[in-house]
Amino acid sequence: MRKKCKYGRSYTLYVIRYTWVLLFSVLLFSCHEKTATEKSQISNLKSQIYYCPMHPEVQQDHPGRCPKAECHGMELVLKTSDELLDKVLKPVNNSVLASVKTVYPVFQKINPDVSADGYIDYDNRTENNISSLYSGRIEKLYIRYPYQPIHKGEKIFEIYSSEIVTAQENLVYLLKNDSGETSLINAAKQKLRLFGFTEKLLNEIMQSGKVMQTVPVYSSYEGHAHAAMKMSAEMNGMPPQNNLAGEELPVKEGTYVMMGETVFNVVNPHEVAVVLQIKPEDISKVEVGSEVEVTIADNTGMTMNGKVDFIEPVFKQGLKTITAKVYIDNSEHNHKVGTLVKAKIKGAEVEALWIPLSALVDLGKEKIVFVKRDGNFFARKVETGIMTNDMTEVADGLTEADEIATEAHYLVDSEAFIKLNGNEK
Repeated sequence: MRKKCKYGRSYTLYVIRYTWVLLFSVLLFSCHEKTATEKSQISNLKSQIYYCPMHPEVQQDHPGRCPKAECHGMELVLKTSDELLDKVLKPVNNSVLASVKTVYPVFQKINPDVSADGYIDYDNRTENNISSLYSGRIEKLYIRYPYQPIHKGEKIFEIYSSEIVTAQENLVYLLKNDSGETSLINAAKQKLRLFGFTEKLLNEIMQSGKVMQTVPVYSSYEGHAHAAMKMSAEMNGMPPQNNLAGEELPVKEGTYVMMGETVFNVVNPHEVAVVLQIKPEDISKVEVGSEVEVTIADNTGMTMNGKVDFIEPVFKQGLKTITAKVYIDNSEHNHKVGTLVKAKIKGAEVEALWIPLSALVDLGKEKIVFVKRDGNFFARKVETGIMTNDMTEVADGLTEADEIATEAHYLVDSEAFIKLNGNEK
């Protein structure tokens, strides 16, 4: 006898139908997920861009070669996504929210310091020339090399001159034949004095009655011998040249010199001058009497204090600048000529609105500061003037009530370096 099913036929059909629905749903979901994945992959493929590095305008969504002739079939390169980098480098157009130290501009008087480079030179105020009082030939020379010491009253050379010989013969003739013609004798003696004869030489000629063929020339100055500024190139057969210590001077025994021609320069080494080159932007800060601190370039422990004694305008390659001279005592010969120095000049007092130099950003044609307002910092264009070591003068763009960032470079972004559009002006 067959046993009847507990649930009946209707229940069995329900289970079968439910199973088929479940299987169809799983199959449908799998296909949908596969389709979404494929679409995502296709979308990613479409978002890939291949471009030519030499011609960025050449772009396509699949690999290939550049069609430009100059690239010679160069393969296109896959362009990487810059989305993350763009977010990092996204410019701040209007304001910056940050926690940095601030400061207020101060209206005060400041003596701006001026830095300058220079060197030690001879004091040209002590330079003297030894010139020939008549034309002649140097027979004996006692100064033979540059920088040789010369003492006042020292014999430096002996010269032969037919003119001098004739003047001596006239005096000797008058003394022997017309001793009573005192006026003529005094005129002859005076002529020799004008030629550089001392009273001692005149007395020797008058007592001996003999003519000197060569006449000694004595120095009237104390110092070092330098090459003459101008020598007779035509007579010597050589152009004038600068000589260094250890080399011979251009004038030699047998050299013919013209009347009034400079034979030697004598410079006193007991006085030197510090020559400083002032930058064009610092010209207005330096004046005669400004205090100067000079430091030897290779010896920071040696300093000299003085003041600007002389200012000389200089034009170099169309630019106007000045040279400042500081005269220094060198009686102990501690300072060598030619030594490089650095100087700090205390400039003339300037009363203006000042801010720290670190609060300013120099963009070339424009200069900006960051002004704080309602917790944000806004870039503002300013006009500046004189700059010192750590302060700068503000000519326009700020007031004493403006609160600005002390360290402006912390707030600088890529947009601020290009334009100030949208920012506070």
